[in-house]
Amino acid sequence: MRRTRCREVALQTLYQRDLNPGLPARQVNTFVRRRMKNTPLLLDYTKALIEGVESHKPELDAHIQAVAENWRLDRMAALDRNILRIGLYEIQKGGKDTPPNVAVNEALELAKRYGSPNSTKFINGLLDRFLPGHSAAFNFGDPLPGQPEPEPEVIAEPDVVAEVIAPDVVAEVVESDVVAEVVALVEPSEPTSEAEQPSAE
Repeated sequence: MRRTRCREVALQTLYQRDLNPGLPARQVNTFVRRRMKNTPLLLDYTKALIEGVESHKPELDAHIQAVAENWRLDRMAALDRNILRIGLYEIQKGGKDTPPNVAVNEALELAKRYGSPNSTKFINGLLDRFLPGHSAAFNFGDPLPGQPEPEPEVIAEPDVVAEVIAPDVVAEVVESDVVAEVVALVEPSEPTSEAEQPSAE
């Protein structure tokens, strides 16, 4: 029940910030402290939830938008949008304390209490798709929906490296995983001026 209260306060806070992006941090902190009655453990959990959702918001929004067919994120009810963010964040980060199925159930409780008559069905239909093993499941850090996979880093083949370092030196054998050997194949050039000649002393 205590964590349910934390989620409620997190939702209220995220909702306020969603509608008023310029809301001063001090005002937000005061709101959270008062609602949680300065109880340290509850404050910590609530703040972690708020900060977690906000720090991952672009990623959360991209995945929500990808499964919300015929619904633009900015056209969703602000409460539904923020319940989805909280639920999806907890699916990803809840761990043993909040397994994915529990995260969905907690989001549905928020929807029943604060959303419209259609919120519960709408939110359940989207969040279910993010459960492990389902179609939209992902991990933080994965490529965002609709973005191309990052191209693999191109590593020059050793013979190419050798040619760049010393075009006039041909190596009989170059181990592919030891670039140092390529460098060692390059013999120092002859001195070109008296200033570069080694001293006879």
